[in-house]
Amino acid sequence: MLMTACILITTTAFAQKGYYLQFAIQPGSSSISGDWKLDLGGSSNTFEKGFTFSFETGVNGGYNFTDNLGVSIGLFYASQGQNYKEFSTITNDISLSYLKIPFKLNFTLNPENQLSFSGFAGFYLGFLTAYNQTMTQSYNNTLYTVVAEGSTITETISSSSSSTQYDFVEKPFNSTNFGITLGAGVQKKLTDDLSIQLMLNYQAGFGDIKNVASQYVVGNHNDNFYDSDDPNRTVSHKNSVLGLMIGITKRL
Repeated sequence: MLMTACILITTTAFAQKGYYLQFAIQPGSSSISGDWKLDLGGSSNTFEKGFTFSFETGVNGGYNFTDNLGVSIGLFYASQGQNYKEFSTITNDISLSYLKIPFKLNFTLNPENQLSFSGFAGFYLGFLTAYNQTMTQSYNNTLYTVVAEGSTITETISSSSSSTQYDFVEKPFNSTNFGITLGAGVQKKLTDDLSIQLMLNYQAGFGDIKNVASQYVVGNHNDNFYDSDDPNRTVSHKNSVLGLMIGITKRL
């Protein structure tokens, strides 16, 4: 029995199998695929994309089957979207907030070393918690603003200081999203049970973020948010993120 206990203790110490908890933050860049277009005078025009900062933070809980291989599940808050450069006198910005649940297969090459290579691959589910799309147009010293946010769409005219609000029947962005997540980087051991990771993480969404069935109430009828002649109606728009994940992992 004593010999068996010694063997088990030695094996466990070498393999470092078991549960762990990781806290992570990830600054990065967000983008939405596909052109965002606008129809001016019967001609289709395209906004040029600008840099869009993204940020994620959350926790992963995992289990290592071996010294090198394990699985994890997480819960993250993510802020992303797409900023567009001004076209003529028109601006357009989209901001999206998600709760993400990533499922990952994790790999560490030489975890016994002070510095080792790490990587992961998996998929995530995303649940939209908030959104904002703001479009403005300046014309004859008057600023026209349209804001879609929450359950309403609001139109404001600066010259008259008037504001009109309409209620959404269906919101303009889909409430769920899913995609793949891939990462690679390095792991640095701080103690036997504590390590820090620097990982380059790429996420690619598979689903169109738009809800083309979106409508809002105007008087006694409903209007489509994406009209039948809207050039964006048939364009697929998908999320992607490229970020640097910084994680602190504690073995339990």
